Order: sequence, then structure tokens, then C-alpha cells
Amino acid sequence: MLRITYPNHDFLPWKFRSLPRLYWKNEHNLKPVVLLLEQRFDLKTPDDWYKLNTSMFETLERTIIVSAKMACANAYHSSAIVNRVLNSFKGSPYEFVRTAFPNHTWLPWKFSRAPHHFWAKSSNVRMYFDWLKEELGFKTLEDLYALKHSQVGM
Repeated sequence: MLRITYPNHDFLPWKFRSLPRLYWKNEHNLKPVVLLLEQRFDLKTPDDWYKLNTSMFETLERTIIVSAKMACANAYHSSAIVNRVLNSFKGSPYEFVRTAFPNHTWLPWKFSRAPHHFWAKSSNVRMYFDWLKEELGFKTLEDLYALKHSQVGM
């Protein structure tokens, strides 16, 4: 309604107290947070994003709050963005990255923690072992007998 009333003003939706229910599930809407994370943690390549974890979101939020106190109140709104985004993805960096970069095939087990209940699905365990076999150059299922506990990073 505001966009219709004030068509020449570029309203920033995340500054409002509430957003449409699935607002953060759209990759376009995640761009401000992606940019903040890229800048703060030097995330340049897809492999860099596997380092993303919940403490990085918390660090980013604290950094924004401190800069808001030193600079301007607008930065404080960015802090609220970070908190809302992480909550939208149930605290899962994997789910955040998967939504922010939908054209990339992400491997959940390469994050510091796989999504909640990920390992409970046999299809996910199968996908992991298929990937691991390929990574280790195994050709047959019999090759799995040679696996060392340290190679199974689940």
C-alpha cells in the first residue's frame, strides 16, 4: 500500500516491524545479508560459504550494533535483519546458503553442522556415502571396508 501511495520512494521492507511470512525465502531479499556476510568474513567462493556458522551471524549482529551506536541508527536495523534471517532458517547456515544461492549444489555435510534431522533420513546418509566413495576414489561397495573412522566425517 505504501509503494502505491509513494511510488517514488524506495521503501526497505526489512525496516518494518513485520514482513510477509516467506519474505526471507526469496534469494533477492537475502542480498543485503549476503553482502554483509561477504564483507565481514571475506566469503568469495562457494567453498568459503561452507565456513558459515551461527556464531558468524551473531558476530555480524554484534558488529552492526556497535557501529550503530558509533555511527547512525540505520545500522541498528541491519542488526535486526541478521537476527530475523537466521530465525527464518531455523538457525541453519545450510538452509540460508541454499536459499541465497539456489543455482549451486550445496553439500550439507560440508558445513560445520548439518541441518537438524539431516542424518535421520536414509536417503541423506546414502547421498553422503555416494559422495564420499567418489571423493576417496572407491569404485565398488566392497571398497567401503577400507574406510577409517576418521574418514567418515559425520
